[in-house]
Amino acid sequence: RFNTDHKATFRLNKKESWSPCSHDIGLLAKGLVGGRVVSAEVQDQGYDHSMMRLGAEDESAAIIRQRAFQLYCRLNDRQMLTPPLVEELNRFFFSLGATVDQLVGLALAQIQVVVKKM
Repeated sequence: RFNTDHKATFRLNKKESWSPCSHDIGLLAKGLVGGRVVSAEVQDQGYDHSMMRLGAEDESAAIIRQRAFQLYCRLNDRQMLTPPLVEELNRFFFSLGATVDQLVGLALAQIQVVVKKM
């Protein structure tokens, strides 16, 4: 959503996705010849799913998101950006209609799969 170079999204053991180009990592890992899935997990510590916004972003929301990012950068340059402040700013800008990139802070949004070669 925030990286224009992304080609696909990924999910773990779910049939459906909001994304038109989504891959199920669980199925891909199980399909590896000579491999056994040891573990597979979504790691989303600190990620607030209630602040996820899908769909097109209107012009005013895009402007708010851009201003929020500029503020984050200025505060970070001055070493004033703390995790609690990032969380509070994210909630504030989300309430104004912005789409919030929670990965600017300490939130995780990743899938970890461990496959053992047999």
